[in-house]
Amino acid sequence: MFGKRIRRRSDPARPGQARVWLGASAAAAALGFHIVAARAQVEETPILDQYLPPQTAGGGTDFQPGITVATRTHPLYEAPGVQLGTINLQPELNQSVAWDSNPAGTATPKGSPMIETNAQVVASMELPITSFRLSANVDNVIYTALPSQSYTNWGFTAGAEHQFGLDDLTANYSHQLVSILPSGLNSANIQQPIAMSLDDGVLAYRVHLGTGFITPSVEVDRYSFEDVPIAGTNLTQSVNNRIVVSPSVTFGYEFATRRTAVLVIRDSDASYTESAPGLTNRDYNDFAVLGGLDYDTDAVLRFRALAGYERRTFSSNQFQTIQAPIFEATAIWTPTGLTTVTGTVARRIEAALDNTTTGYTETYGQLRVDHELLPNVVLYAGGGYYFDQYQSIGNQSLVSAGVGANWLLNREMQLGAGYTFVARTTGSGSAVSALGASYTDNRILVNLKLGL
Repeated sequence: MFGKRIRRRSDPARPGQARVWLGASAAAAALGFHIVAARAQVEETPILDQYLPPQTAGGGTDFQPGITVATRTHPLYEAPGVQLGTINLQPELNQSVAWDSNPAGTATPKGSPMIETNAQVVASMELPITSFRLSANVDNVIYTALPSQSYTNWGFTAGAEHQFGLDDLTANYSHQLVSILPSGLNSANIQQPIAMSLDDGVLAYRVHLGTGFITPSVEVDRYSFEDVPIAGTNLTQSVNNRIVVSPSVTFGYEFATRRTAVLVIRDSDASYTESAPGLTNRDYNDFAVLGGLDYDTDAVLRFRALAGYERRTFSSNQFQTIQAPIFEATAIWTPTGLTTVTGTVARRIEAALDNTTTGYTETYGQLRVDHELLPNVVLYAGGGYYFDQYQSIGNQSLVSAGVGANWLLNREMQLGAGYTFVARTTGSGSAVSALGASYTDNRILVNLKLGL
């Protein structure tokens, strides 16, 4: 089991979900319904970003500044922020209006206009050997014709890094209140958004050994769900409350400039904190070993990959062990100075929200193309496919595709527009009652972003 990242709606990853994601670059978090796939609100952080972060060796994700057309710097169109001594403040306001043909993700769709207001502020301070970062976000979504689908998310993140000679100590804590939406994967057939809070703390120490490094770390997550009834049972969503403790160690070796290999060993223990009559204990232990490579060939192609094996065993012998090869790989191809193509494939084991099953194996792929039409106009297109295989109740898949554009007006203003198509397919029988029906959805959005 790997770490968490909470995304806001403008994140170019999964357009069917409420998201609170703090700290994305302005261009990467750019406007509009971006593409790929929708799933349950709390999604695992890509393992590449945890163990092969963009600053390691020189590989990168589609969010890393300067790597893709969407994230390269635009000095004439970027808000400089507000400087208060050694503190830099970057406030941002996004206002969006959209038409969503099926926000509830039902077999018989009912559409609604949507109004979304998102505000965030990031404060950072860089000292000679210490840096601090604090960010806060609030996201309010209103469906005017379907008020039961409206929701508000908020959160904050605090982090610090200190250098001890060549070594680095990092500490991060975040608290997020987010909404799980009925239109995603692993949404347990809910009929309207339900609230969940997530507290996440990470402590890591990187020891540099010449061209190598060792990074021991520990992550602690606390999930707390809204105490609302689960349809068809006498249980509430609070039975999913749990605490997960995950120590790990990463060994790395830079065998050439901008080329690094790593070995990751990680163990996780999950303890469910709520019990109910007739509900089997779902505590589990998860162990994973991964090998990875961060490889930058030249300015045209760069890629990162991690692959290994994960095994999840449960305290109760009523649940079968879940084990599978897992992997994640991302490649960024820059055929011209104006175009980038980003592809990702991954497979992992996840915890299920539905209480009738313990977990599932998810496999997915994503593809996105960004093109700089003008110095201040970026076009994008892409899509994705997710397939979730659950224990005992079947499977569910989701496909999405979309197109859009972002127009940088000046340092303080950006405009965006996009269209996304999403289709979820659920297996027959018990899968429908446990996971929600198949559906299709069309979304059209325009967005205005203001920054200082």
